[in-house]
Amino acid sequence: MPSKNYRAGVCNINKTEAKKRLMTALVALIITLIGLVYFLFFINNVYLRLILIGPIFIAVLGVIQSRQKFCVFYGLTRQENSDENSQKPHQISHIKNYVLDQKYSIKLILLSLFIAIIISWLITLIPELK
Repeated sequence: MPSKNYRAGVCNINKTEAKKRLMTALVALIITLIGLVYFLFFINNVYLRLILIGPIFIAVLGVIQSRQKFCVFYGLTRQENSDENSQKPHQISHIKNYVLDQKYSIKLILLSLFIAIIISWLITLIPELK
């Protein structure tokens, strides 16, 4: 049964789910910062810093999902969990809603990837601290 707060292509998670995405983003940000400090002090190869694109992407995607109250995984797998008292995701039955969610999920993934690429490139411009 679809949730009353669910809006196809707009909102598919509740506040609790949004907080989980934000916590994931925070963990990814911490990993990114630790990796950056390590690369700045101990690794001479500037382009090896591009490996940080992974955690940067996860951090950016987590923040975007939290702010938009939209989970890209749910959007791609025909699920939603937007009622505040709900603990488990529900299946989306209408194909039109699923298509809207799928398109929005892809849009958010591409946006996050673009931002992560820009940030990763900027990180390569930081001089070494040795």
